[in-house]
Amino acid sequence: MRRKLRITLAHTFLACSTATSILMVEAGVAGTDSLPQPVGRIIGSGCPEKHLVLKRAHSGTRQNDSQLYEGDEVTITDANCTIEIRIGNTLRVLSLKDTPYTARIATGTLIPRLLFAMGLGKGATEKGHSQGISQGHTRDGESNEISIPILELWSSQIEGGPRRLRIAWQGGEGPFQIALWRTNLASPLASYDNVVENYATLGETDLKPGAYQIRIKDRLNHSGAGTFKVVSSSDLPPLPTELRQYQEEDPPKGLLEAGWLATLEGGKFVFEAYQRISSLASINPEANEMKERLETGWRPRLLKN
Repeated sequence: MRRKLRITLAHTFLACSTATSILMVEAGVAGTDSLPQPVGRIIGSGCPEKHLVLKRAHSGTRQNDSQLYEGDEVTITDANCTIEIRIGNTLRVLSLKDTPYTARIATGTLIPRLLFAMGLGKGATEKGHSQGISQGHTRDGESNEISIPILELWSSQIEGGPRRLRIAWQGGEGPFQIALWRTNLASPLASYDNVVENYATLGETDLKPGAYQIRIKDRLNHSGAGTFKVVSSSDLPPLPTELRQYQEEDPPKGLLEAGWLATLEGGKFVFEAYQRISSLASINPEANEMKERLETGWRPRLLKN
């Protein structure tokens, strides 16, 4: 036997006014099933009580819960009202013609695939990232040769403007000398001596569009270099809609944007992604982990939908 219960949910009306909306909740058959993870939530409702029915699929659901769970069914009975929901990271407005609507976990979207590629998804963690990434090398090798894995592609591109470049390399014996050159100039834009670690942050430089090179030399005169191209912000790929609409705090949007850039065009924007991730590394453990993996030559690979 089914029971009808009333719950009060505070929502924001789609017409940008705030009010309290009463939902008619039709509870499912009583059972002992444990409450699953929510797949979304009700964001706003302009429907009066008698025209909006929420039938719960799980008996353990709290009756004042605005979360939507797998199998919950939303029904609108009035053509003049709508309800706004978020499933995963996708916003959707439901009207009479869209219901009854059954909440299902978002599948085949960019965010889950991106999390997997970055090694942040559950599946990637359980499988050792074996399907979502390409493997790099260990960060600290014993070779005397100096290599810069984050600049291993001659076509690497970053956004121009005043910025502090972060760089990391493998091999060699410190202390190191680092120089930033622009093609066709007779002297470096900046140089740094006595760098002890195999990573550094260069001072702020106004990077104009063009070709650049970073050169590194160790105390034994072993050297390595990597090139990159500075482009305008309009030359960077536009963010997909799902990333632009992303509003969750964990993982932060900036980390996802950088991870997405790193997956594009065979690693063309890895150096730009590295700059963005490095700025988050001190406050976000996942960003720091990804930063260190990029320094080894690791590249995230976005699986097809």
